[in-house]
Amino acid sequence: MRRQARADRGPELAVPRAAIAGVLLAIGLALSPAATGPAAAATGRLLVSADATYVVAPADRAVHVSVAIRVQNDKPSTAVYYYFWRNISWTVQREATRLRAHDGSGALRVSAVQKSTYQNLTITLRRDLLYKQASTITLDYDLPDGGARSGSNVHVGSAFVAFEAWTWGDKGKGSLLVRVPASFTVTTDGSAVRSSTASGVTVLTATAIADPFAFYVDVSGLDSSRLSSDPVSLPGGVDLVVRGWPEDTEWRSTVVDTLKSGLPKLIDLIGLPWRPTKPLEVSEAFGPSLEGYAGLYLERDSSIKISDRLDKVTILHEVSHLWFNSDLFTDRWIDEGFAQEYSVEAAAEIGVPAKVPARPNLSDPGHVPLIAWQKPARITDETEDIETFGYNASWYVIHELVAEIGPTKMQAVVAAADADTISYLGAGPPEPSTSAGGWQRFLDLLENLGGSTEVDDLYWKYVADRGATELLELRNDTRKLYGTLVRDGRDWAPPLVVRQEMSNWQFPLASIAIKAAETSLHLRDKVTAAAAALDLSPGRALEAAYEGADGAMSEVDALASDELDALAALKTAHEAVSASPDFLTSIGLLGSSPGATYDAAGAAYEADDLEMATADANAVTEAVAGAPGVARQRLGLAGGGAILLLGGGLFIRRRRRSRAATAIATGPAHQEPYATLAADPHAGGDPQVDAPVDRDGGPPGSGGPTLEA
Repeated sequence: MRRQARADRGPELAVPRAAIAGVLLAIGLALSPAATGPAAAATGRLLVSADATYVVAPADRAVHVSVAIRVQNDKPSTAVYYYFWRNISWTVQREATRLRAHDGSGALRVSAVQKSTYQNLTITLRRDLLYKQASTITLDYDLPDGGARSGSNVHVGSAFVAFEAWTWGDKGKGSLLVRVPASFTVTTDGSAVRSSTASGVTVLTATAIADPFAFYVDVSGLDSSRLSSDPVSLPGGVDLVVRGWPEDTEWRSTVVDTLKSGLPKLIDLIGLPWRPTKPLEVSEAFGPSLEGYAGLYLERDSSIKISDRLDKVTILHEVSHLWFNSDLFTDRWIDEGFAQEYSVEAAAEIGVPAKVPARPNLSDPGHVPLIAWQKPARITDETEDIETFGYNASWYVIHELVAEIGPTKMQAVVAAADADTISYLGAGPPEPSTSAGGWQRFLDLLENLGGSTEVDDLYWKYVADRGATELLELRNDTRKLYGTLVRDGRDWAPPLVVRQEMSNWQFPLASIAIKAAETSLHLRDKVTAAAAALDLSPGRALEAAYEGADGAMSEVDALASDELDALAALKTAHEAVSASPDFLTSIGLLGSSPGATYDAAGAAYEADDLEMATADANAVTEAVAGAPGVARQRLGLAGGGAILLLGGGLFIRRRRRSRAATAIATGPAHQEPYATLAADPHAGGDPQVDAPVDRDGGPPGSGGPTLEA
């Protein structure tokens, strides 16, 4: 509970609780100093001590209070004046009823003046209280159950009790005793008390209270076994249980109906599945016990407490915190803004008039950059303006963003945050995020996934503080470099290391990684050009290495260098097979297929087998270069020899886009090739034998041309 004078929740601490009404009478009778006692020893006031007892009686729907008050006149009379007290003043809770006072001789007259936050009582003494005289008075009253939604700070029902207890008296002269049935689990707030349980009663005590004017105890007790229980089951595995005070049937029916009709709408708007693995408990709570809030989502045990007010938006707002909590975004303003935006929309779909947030006023006394809006705490006069501004401003920012990018894209943003995936996407499935789920990550997701162009301006106006604005400036500069890298990469996504540093807002490191990636792209372009010159297409290895690089780009650059080396070997081989062969080269290459080997080298390169591509290319180059020597060996004869004149030549099979050399051939294409044998020197003549030869260069049925000596 809260004190009413500070937040309309109870008596104000500054209001004196034992205000004294003194009566001064002047009489024409001089008293001797001996009759008054030594003036130096007197305090000159009324001495007060009080022992207050509060007894919780659920059956009576009330708390019975009894205060034993002892007063003593410690103001001496003088030779001119005679001092005495005829009545005393006392302060009780504004809800107090059945006010009664008595002393040892019987009842005393009590009158009450109702204030906004308390009642001021006047108790008339049986006789004037003279110097050194004392009187003991018992004040009895009740704190009755105010009922749900009554505005009373007192609730006493079969399952829940709540009230504020206090006592007065001089320093060190007051005590408090509270008795609650042990079936209630008792919690307290405010001043410290001792607690014990015996004989079916929980007892709270405080003695020798040092500062009665500042002393108060908020007492609440819950007997959960007596709460009503209404299960709610919806499609999609949605299970809840609504637990309320048995006496408040209107709250129970309102909450159940709102959940049944509004929760499916809320789930559709958010776009995420139902979370709890066990039924979510939604419990009725006493408004003043919620620290000034209308509801609370208890993240640790995934339960919800909603005040006895009948507010459907609040009901849906608290349930939405099943998704919008620190597991999704660590910044309070993001979760609260989403919770309010979607609960208002869902409530509107079930008939609650739609609302929109007001544009935040930056000169508002509660203005605070949303990045500095702290976690919820008890609302006080000092924090109430800040809380009001924070709730409205956070809702406004989220509302504007949903209106800009639309609900579908916002669902994608929320889904990415829920899946905890990286906010700068690559070519494949999104990698896990390594960044914190705060306002920075939310900004990245909104721009990169949602396509927002307004979020940066909203951040500068309402979210960022001085330190954050400096970081935003650095981010904008680095994002320009990142944009250039994306353009330079064309169809290659930026490397993982760059995207990680950008996602982690490590912008100096990101700039270094971007520079290294640009170097890798320069090598990529050289590879692409060299391959195109040979009518080849690079494989996927270099692209995959570039996009997946999660550290230094040196391995990517080394792979690019290896590709350039392989392409250099292929270029040399291509030049070798493309050149018109001389006679000896043609003879030396008979029976070999350098063109086919070159094609195999090109295919190996395109399949990212650089080792095989290089080996085949080098084999082609070496074969062509060594062909004249092979020819000389073939043509050299011991003591003479014969020369075989061949029609035909070195062939390179055509590949797609005609990248290989054209066939080298002799003789018209439409004539059958023939072989001419030299004259047998031993025969002494030069007979010639002409025989038809097939297109592979040999006689019909042979495996190729033959050389006879």
